[in-house]
Amino acid sequence: MGEWIIGAFINLFGSIAINFGTNLLKLGHTERERHSMLENDGTNGKLPLKPIIHFQTWRVGILFFFLGNCLNFISFGYAAQSLLAALGSIQFVSNIAFAYFVLNKMVTVKVLVATAFIVLGNIFLVAFGNHQSPVYTPEQLAEKFSNIMFLTYCLILILVVAIHHSVYRRGELLVAVSGQGLRPYWNMLLPFSYAVVSGAVGSCSVLFAKSLSNLLRLAMSSNYHLHSWFTYSMLLLFLSTAGFWMTRLNEGLALFDAILIVPMFQIAWTFFSICTGFVYFQEYQVFDALRTTMFIMGMMSVFIGISLLAPDESKGGDNTSLVSVMSSSSTTEMDRLVAPSEDAQNKPPRLFSEGILTKITDMISKVKAACSVSVGFGEDSINASAVLVMPMVSSKITGFRGNGIDRAKNFSLKNSSWTKISMDEDDVKLLNTSSVLPHCCCCYCCPSRPKPIQKFTCQDALILLQKCANFNQLKLIHAKIIRQGLSHSHDQLLVRNLLRLCSSYAQLDYATHVFHQIKQPSSFTWNLMIRSLATNAKSKQALLLYNSMLSQGYPPDKFTFPFVVKACIASFANHKGKEVHGLAIKTGFYARDLFVQNTLMDLYFKCGDADSGRMVFDKMRVRNVVSWTTMLTGLVACGDLDAARWVFDQMPTRNVVSWSAMVNAYVTNQQPQEAFQLFHRMQIDNVRPNEFTLVSLLKACTHLDSLELGTWIHDFAINAGFQLGVFLGTALIDMYSKCGSLEYARLVFDKMQVRNLATWNSMITSLGVHGYGEEALALFAQMEMANVQPDAITF
Repeated sequence: MGEWIIGAFINLFGSIAINFGTNLLKLGHTERERHSMLENDGTNGKLPLKPIIHFQTWRVGILFFFLGNCLNFISFGYAAQSLLAALGSIQFVSNIAFAYFVLNKMVTVKVLVATAFIVLGNIFLVAFGNHQSPVYTPEQLAEKFSNIMFLTYCLILILVVAIHHSVYRRGELLVAVSGQGLRPYWNMLLPFSYAVVSGAVGSCSVLFAKSLSNLLRLAMSSNYHLHSWFTYSMLLLFLSTAGFWMTRLNEGLALFDAILIVPMFQIAWTFFSICTGFVYFQEYQVFDALRTTMFIMGMMSVFIGISLLAPDESKGGDNTSLVSVMSSSSTTEMDRLVAPSEDAQNKPPRLFSEGILTKITDMISKVKAACSVSVGFGEDSINASAVLVMPMVSSKITGFRGNGIDRAKNFSLKNSSWTKISMDEDDVKLLNTSSVLPHCCCCYCCPSRPKPIQKFTCQDALILLQKCANFNQLKLIHAKIIRQGLSHSHDQLLVRNLLRLCSSYAQLDYATHVFHQIKQPSSFTWNLMIRSLATNAKSKQALLLYNSMLSQGYPPDKFTFPFVVKACIASFANHKGKEVHGLAIKTGFYARDLFVQNTLMDLYFKCGDADSGRMVFDKMRVRNVVSWTTMLTGLVACGDLDAARWVFDQMPTRNVVSWSAMVNAYVTNQQPQEAFQLFHRMQIDNVRPNEFTLVSLLKACTHLDSLELGTWIHDFAINAGFQLGVFLGTALIDMYSKCGSLEYARLVFDKMQVRNLATWNSMITSLGVHGYGEEALALFAQMEMANVQPDAITF
């Protein structure tokens, strides 16, 4: 077997390993996003993302990614550069296989045709390519740099780069001056010039990588020492050109649509990599007319296949099978890349050396960020590939250069105008700062607006839902989800987040409508909807939904019963609670779930069924502090204070809730002295009281008619660091008023920054009781000016 075959197979396996690792990296980030969604579910705040290294999928992916890069690096020591550079396109084929077998994505006829072109082209390249790859000494490699043919090629390359860079800069200037009023040919010329410059310079990294691989193979087979100026020069040149390539690649994917820039990047990189290997290693010497013709035909076949794999702009939704090669950016990350501010960009440096140093530092930080993001170490999910196999990175980076051009224009290739949509400033900010919505996203948009080019996936929708700030934005995002056909996705994570947000905005009717559109809701989705109704004063609807869940054959789980029991508590449906109790026993969740037992005990006591509550408590095999506290508060509610105190004394552990419940029990039963004695014992046990404890003690002060004790409680609250909130402030006003100190009551009222109806009522009533009728009427007028609606107590 020839060495070139070994190199080709190593490169083939390396490319497949890189693509497999890349897709696993993507899946790891997706798993991370879903894990974050599940943790945030049911909370109004946004928890920080779990470090990506904790996910096994990502760890396996990064292992395959580095293994593939190592294999590709080794392969350059055994086969010709022109052959291996073209073989890199095999990653497109492996990517389709991964999408079909692992991700269960549909492979269209167009994708199959493109794959056939790529496979056929690679067969031609392998059969008629250069099959020689001799080992060169450092002197021979250095001599090739001075070859007249290579020098001529370098001059041509510099000329090509200069011409296309000037064309690109002229296009930038036209965009900055004339906005989007450019001629149509610029839409193709700008990305083409950008890709040519990037591929011409970036492909040199393959030359230096092959030289390094050659030196490594030479060191393994002879006495050559890698510690030499030539080795370090090749390493420095490789890192420089690879860094340039990664930077340009990320920026290009942010500036242009994938339908244009992806195939241009691939073709430019492959073409210049082959040309560089042809000239530098003089691989053209082994080619005759037949081999040259067939090799060119193979290249053209590969390029046609790559072009056919570009995203289809005529179709919306997730209609492409390419996961890591064709996906587009989803959010902007300008803050992460330490981009200079506008003032810093417009202000010239005081010294030329300072300006150069600033630019170098900025470029190093950006290249570092690009390299770290490209292998998945950044905070956001990206899709990366290797430097030696045309790294098609779909990042979340908007650009690296700090010029004055507005990147949002994207050189007339992406429309982000939202001027015809009826939205407020926050809606516009959300949608304009998210590149997943480059065009109109809902049915309220102007019908003449062009259809979006970028695909909109479930992951994009989840990102937008995380940024959603109000119900109006939620409806816009939901409309986009419906239009893209994602509302009936088998993955119910998307619809669960819709329901969660509807619940947080108290839009239960909308949430119910969304829920009933689901064909087969999972148990998690049923539970989420029942909980949303139960916690938003819709207890009867929650019970009806629970009945519907059972009638449709969906079994409840341990998370279903607590929500249903809370709905029974809100509806005082003791009979329904017993029915739920029986089903919980029958399904086995009651015996092994302490939370269900505590909730049922709370139900019975609040519905006045003390015997059933005691029975639940007595039959509990294991009790926690919540169980004891629930029993305590239940007995207090039933008026059995002695039994409640017995339960309190028998508690193995007590928390502040238990202490506060017992203190409040004494106050409620007109025993303020015992309440203060228990509070004194609470201080001895070094238990810090909460706001509810202090409010109960303030009520005890009113029973004792003791202004001195009330003032002491007020001082204690200040020294303990309690804020003068609505609950505590209203209790202080009531205490001072009933203890005869109206002046202190008004002082507390004036110091309160937030007041509710109870606060206003307490102060107005206090003024009226003490004979200050005019002041009470004046305060009532202030209450109306504050848009607080009075009630019967107020009048």
